[in-house]
Amino acid sequence: MRQSTHNPFKVLLPKMAMDSPGVLTAILSCILLLQQLEDTSEATSVGTLAIIMLLRSYEEVYSEDFDKHRTHTYDAGQIVLTTCLQCAGHEAGSCPASDASASCLPEKSNIAYFLMRWYTYVNVIGALPSTKCREQYLRAYRSHGNHSAVDWWAGDIDLATHPQREIDYLLGFYMRMFPHLVDLAFLLDEAEAYLRNPGIDRFCLPQHIVVVALELKERLIRDNEAAEARRLLLDNTLRCTNKLFLCMGLLKLYQCVLLVPRGLPLVQGLVTQMAHILRDFIEPGSPVEICTICCNFCCGCDVEDA
Repeated sequence: MRQSTHNPFKVLLPKMAMDSPGVLTAILSCILLLQQLEDTSEATSVGTLAIIMLLRSYEEVYSEDFDKHRTHTYDAGQIVLTTCLQCAGHEAGSCPASDASASCLPEKSNIAYFLMRWYTYVNVIGALPSTKCREQYLRAYRSHGNHSAVDWWAGDIDLATHPQREIDYLLGFYMRMFPHLVDLAFLLDEAEAYLRNPGIDRFCLPQHIVVVALELKERLIRDNEAAEARRLLLDNTLRCTNKLFLCMGLLKLYQCVLLVPRGLPLVQGLVTQMAHILRDFIEPGSPVEICTICCNFCCGCDVEDA
């Protein structure tokens, strides 16, 4: 009895939950998550994925330990990967839906479709600005040697049938850019691993890294230009957010892979372009600004002209 009355999880947390809706929500989510994870039929369900993503977002904002939200990202990735494997061999949209497992995409009203985009966004975009522990991101892709979920639902979209999915309304950029951003994150890892070697010349990168970087740049620009040619001028907000993510990818490529100095016009020109878009076309405090917060961060870190 004494142990029970002094257990903070049984005494303090319930009292805090009565005064704090956030604490109450977190406790209820943890209980529900534990119940679903212990139920094998619910372990890879849409509900479990949603709870993990909510906990991940909570830990990212409130926790001082960044490994916690990365762990949730990994757990979400395992569910996503399981879903991909379950749907392998089925045509898009023909995989039998189930209340207990994330259905095979692709209707926009599908909750699994929303969660898949949410997960992929935080996993891929989160890997780009990270200066340490990037290996904690994209772990499902590293271990399986391909882009798994990204290739599964972002790379095979039939634009003739689903033209509205070209630039995703939730993500804010051209969906086929996702595989290129995954490649960029892997290339950042390779360049950083090379630069950690003792006695190397920092201004003489291996030829294969330079070649891959330039090829990736061409793919990013080519696919973006092809998308822009199909967009209506009235879609100005989507075109602007898409441009911001493209510039962010090129900025990381120039600085972190090709080691272009920050002060050169190649870098500052990109930063200035991003700043102008953010100032003139993105409404402050709007959902669009929140969507592009990673781009804002990268731009602010490298801008030199006040």
